[in-house]
Amino acid sequence: MPIDTIRDVLDILRLAIGAVGVLIVIWGVVEAALSFLRLRTVEHSSHLFVRASSIRERLGVHLLLALDIFIGADLVATVLHPDWNNVGVLAAIVAIRVVLTIVLTREIAETHDFIAKHGQPKGRKTKDES
Repeated sequence: MPIDTIRDVLDILRLAIGAVGVLIVIWGVVEAALSFLRLRTVEHSSHLFVRASSIRERLGVHLLLALDIFIGADLVATVLHPDWNNVGVLAAIVAIRVVLTIVLTREIAETHDFIAKHGQPKGRKTKDES
């Protein structure tokens, strides 16, 4: 198989991987927006902080997964076209991923501490009940 054909296949694969990452971001944003609208219009929850934090956690998980996928796509791009620009983009995405992981982990811990102190809102299942 000629080198150009391999590069073309890998480039298509890189685009497909990136598209999967975009779909995950869109999915997470739509899910978070619908959950928040439902929270604000239907449920009228007295535990708005806890429920909103849960929505943010789920959105954060989607974003972290998408960033991992974008890192994969950028690794393929860097292998295909090794230059400092691609390495810089890859480094920036990895740095964003690390910061988001730290922030999301801290928020999850704070939410769980809040629930431990104030109790679980009515109508919300815990992990053990699911």
